[in-house]
Amino acid sequence: MNALLKLEGAVRMLAEAGTLEEVKHVHDLAQAAAEYARAARLGLEAQNSAAEIKLRAERKAGEMLAGLERQPGRRSDITLSTIGQGSEYATVLEETDTTRQAAARWQKIATLPDDRFEEYIAETKAERAELTTTGILRFERELARAAVAQERQS
Repeated sequence: MNALLKLEGAVRMLAEAGTLEEVKHVHDLAQAAAEYARAARLGLEAQNSAAEIKLRAERKAGEMLAGLERQPGRRSDITLSTIGQGSEYATVLEETDTTRQAAARWQKIATLPDDRFEEYIAETKAERAELTTTGILRFERELARAAVAQERQS
């Protein structure tokens, strides 16, 4: 019961989060809860409840990151220390200790249409499978491949 109340609190916190730092805080709480549920053998449902919040936080973070200003023409493999003053995007990543790899993954998740995102969550739960970032990224790639194949047929 107490764990459910904490997860409900995390959902509220995520809905109210207005900065990437706040979203990351919810993400980290949800990730810790999912890991605890797995280690304590609380069952897949408990684990997926926390993992769902984590995925929603990643999606919201991706939406926030996608809206930040970037310096055009900059290589993504050059760090702030080598380019000096960075873009708003690079500055936020550095301030929130977010890797470029995580940021790219979160933005991929954010590109999924709402109905497809909800479809992944619902279908994964219905199949009694584990909700994961890797799983939703695989789902996004499959959708992208299907769209390309359909476009080629047209």
